[in-house]
Amino acid sequence: MSNRVVAIQSGWFSRPLRRNGASLQLCYYLNDGVYHTYSGVIFGHAIYHLKSFRKGPTQICSVFGPTCDALDTISLTEQFPDMEMGEFVYSENIHRGLSSGQQHVL
Repeated sequence: MSNRVVAIQSGWFSRPLRRNGASLQLCYYLNDGVYHTYSGVIFGHAIYHLKSFRKGPTQICSVFGPTCDALDTISLTEQFPDMEMGEFVYSENIHRGLSSGQQHVL
């Protein structure tokens, strides 16, 4: 399998690339970010709720895109169970109702 984002109907699937447990809050780094699928965070001020297929106790986590850019922040308050690299997370209806990201900017 490749580390690409796969679109299924109106949901988007991403995979954690890295995990940082050394900080006070668990951080996940996905293979997609605000410079691609999650661009609505910047251009539409959207809040995307990510979900995990894994069940179990959750904790508040930060979720970032794959770049080293601090702007590539998808969420600082997601509830995720303890996940490993390669597991999938998803967002439902990710581009539904976003019009500001589709407008022409001069």
